Amino acid sequence: MFSVRSVLVMMLVGGATSAMAAQPRESMSVVSIRVHDYAQTDRRHLQQAEREVSRLYERIGVRLDWRAPLRPVELEATHAPWPKDVAMVTLVVLAPAMSARLNAPDDVAGYAPVSREHGGRVAFVFGGRTKDIATSGEVSQAKVLAGVMAHELAHLLNPRGRHSTEGVMRAHWTPAEFKRVSRARFSDAEGSSIRQTVNALGGGPMRVAD
Repeated sequence: MFSVRSVLVMMLVGGATSAMAAQPRESMSVVSIRVHDYAQTDRRHLQQAEREVSRLYERIGVRLDWRAPLRPVELEATHAPWPKDVAMVTLVVLAPAMSARLNAPDDVAGYAPVSREHGGRVAFVFGGRTKDIATSGEVSQAKVLAGVMAHELAHLLNPRGRHSTEGVMRAHWTPAEFKRVSRARFSDAEGSSIRQTVNALGGGPMRVAD
């Protein structure tokens, strides 16, 4: 049975949750990710969002290995080959027309179809809506993308988890919350569950020999 987990842009609930102590990057669990950008997002905003999401996950001992993003529209136009290296997880940034076909509520900015038994490997971000939130809320689109991407990625990596009232996994976000996304946190339990899933995927910590 698949459930749909959403990021909603609604009421403000403040607060932050705890994070584990900093650890060497080479000893962190690793998960590879590739973005399929159908929305033709500004490359600078996407890069900034990826860096922001990486910082959030490093706090819980997970290193994100971002593969080069794909722009399917450009690949099709140039007949360029798709990359052969496969990432563990895919984040799809949908163009507005694609988002509209899903008939999602207007206040939903992303979702991740997952099963409690096996999780999921693909999450979706509504590119046009992140841009609208950024414009109306006077916040960088990179910040909005970071909040949505971090949240939906966590649903894939913590399929038994629930929405929280604070931190990255809060269900309801406002532009003010997106502006403060760098201060968002995962709870200890969320961080532990995410690391377990990443390790089960084969992304366990690896240390280079001296």
